[in-house]
Parts: sequence; C-alpha cells; structure tokens
Amino acid sequence: MYRNLKQTFWWPNMKKEIAEFVAKCLQCQQVKAKHQRPAGLLQPFPIPEWKWEHLTIDFVVGLPRTLRGMNSIWVIVDRLTKSAHFLPVKTQYNADKLAVIYVNEIVRLHGVLLGPSLSLFVAVISKKPFLILTVLSSTLVWLISLIVLSGLWRGFLPLKTTAWWPYGILILTSVAFQEGLRILFWRVYQRLEDILDAFADRVSKPRLFLTDKMQIALAGGMGHGVAHAVFFCLSLLTPAFGPATFYVDKCSQIPFFLVSAIIALAFVTIHTFSMVIAFNGYAEKNIVDQLFVPIVHLISGMLTLINLASGGCVVGIPLLYFMALLTLMRCGKMVWRRLTENQNR
Repeated sequence: MYRNLKQTFWWPNMKKEIAEFVAKCLQCQQVKAKHQRPAGLLQPFPIPEWKWEHLTIDFVVGLPRTLRGMNSIWVIVDRLTKSAHFLPVKTQYNADKLAVIYVNEIVRLHGVLLGPSLSLFVAVISKKPFLILTVLSSTLVWLISLIVLSGLWRGFLPLKTTAWWPYGILILTSVAFQEGLRILFWRVYQRLEDILDAFADRVSKPRLFLTDKMQIALAGGMGHGVAHAVFFCLSLLTPAFGPATFYVDKCSQIPFFLVSAIIALAFVTIHTFSMVIAFNGYAEKNIVDQLFVPIVHLISGMLTLINLASGGCVVGIPLLYFMALLTLMRCGKMVWRRLTENQNR
C-alpha cells in the first residue's frame, strides 16, 4: 500500500502511519497477497509403461508395537496399477534388511520379468534415442565382424575330429579377434567423447557425466551381446528347426535349441557388462580390468566345449552362468566405486 500511495501522495511520517493503519484493519489482514512469480505449465511424471516398473514408498511410523516388535508400516505402491503392499517393519531396519524384505515380499509375488541386460535396456537405453542408435550401430558392426570371422573359418569346417584342441583354437582366434575389435571400439568411443565434449562447450552445456559415459559403454556392450546371440542362434537354427524337440546324443536331457538359447543369453550378459569393465579399465589404465574381460571371455568360450562330452550341458551351462554372474558382480562393484568416488569429489 505504501508503495502505491507514495507515487501520488506524501506527508510526514507517512510510512509509519500507513503501517499502523494496515495493522489495525481487519480486511487488510485477511488479504493474502502472492509474492511469488507466476507458475509455469504443469510437468507431470511420465506414465510407467509396465506394472511394478516405477514405485513409490513411504513409512507410517509411531504405531503401537506388535507382539513381534513391529512398530511401523512400509507402504509400497505401484504407480501404474495403484496396487499397494503394506509391510510391517521396524524403524531400526537398515537398507540391507529392507532390500531383503522387498525381495521376499514384492519380487516373490510380481517377479523380475527381464534379465539384467534387458532390464537395463528398458530402464536406461530405451528412453534415449542416442543410446538406441549406439546399440543398433554396435550390433551391426559386431554382427558383420562375426560373419567375416565365420567366413575365414568356413574352409576348415566342419572339423572331422573328436579331439577338443581344434575347437579350442577356433574359440581362441574368435576371442582374440573380438577383443581386438573391442580396443578399436574404445578408440572410436574416445573420439566420440571428444566430439560431444567439444559440442557441449560450444553451446555452453555441461560435458558428459560419468553416468553418461557408462551408459554409452553399456549400449556398446549390449550391441556386442545381441549380435553374438543373433549369430549364435541363427547358426544353430537349421539343425534345431521345429518345435524345440530336437535332441542330440551328447545332451539328451535338454532340447538342442533351448540349450543354444540359454548359452546365448549368458553371453549377452557377459558381453554387455564386459564392455563397461573394459572401457573403465582403458580409461583408468587399470591392468586388472583390462585383463579381466578377455580372460572371462576366453574361459566362457572354452566352457562351451564341455557340451561336446556326454551330458556336458548339465555341467557346462551352470559354469557358464557362474561366469556371467562373476562379470555382473565385477561390473556392479566397479560402477559403485566410480560413482562413490565421483560423489565424494
């Protein structure tokens, strides 16, 4: 009021008298003037594409203690279906304990429908067109390289021998070829990173974050895994064609095509997360990570030779998935370390 009146009137002690008048005026006290800028358009959260993909959680605390010592309720709501779970917990529970409860009560009922590679694709890569382009480009390059490699070996196949060492040489050359191509991918990635950082500087935008670099490596690794799975399944499709009922003498317990699909899925996981480990090793000049990837790749390839023995798939497939789990754990530990170090800076 003072600012409006002083543009037209003035008298001694004007500001003090106006303040006293406003303080005594009931109608003036009831007016709630807005002192904020006008709000813009609403920005709602994106609608989830799948149930139990995005959750909201809350805790209801201060409740009477039950006979089992529970004194709070953990509320977990699915944003898509609005279905909720009300789990009795204790306020003393830490994050590890809550994670165990979540697996036992939520994952047990609703499951995890996707493997680690496909889960990351849905959650991270599918929402960014640049990463999708990276996956497709990587898949095409790796698939062409595998076709070229198979063409080089075409003149020596099929191997008319029961010894394992010719197959070992084949796997060794394949691993060496792919690891060499992985180093070439790293050189291309470095060039791409420099181009993106230069473009960001030109438009006054922040450079690539650590998470962006890891996502690009993840997309490249997923392309490698998808190309490997496609090539592997297509090469075995002819002898396994039919309703997955073709069996071989070496592994009569599981259909041949199912064995091929299971092995391909394991290699998708190994190649996807190996790329992240390898790129981190090249960036940090970490010899352990640089050697970890080709060693795991070679061991995983050699483990497939166990399938040549009678009943070998019963032993070879669990060992192959152990290598996939080892790769996943190594990648998770490395990512956690890098993110923690980046946060502490």
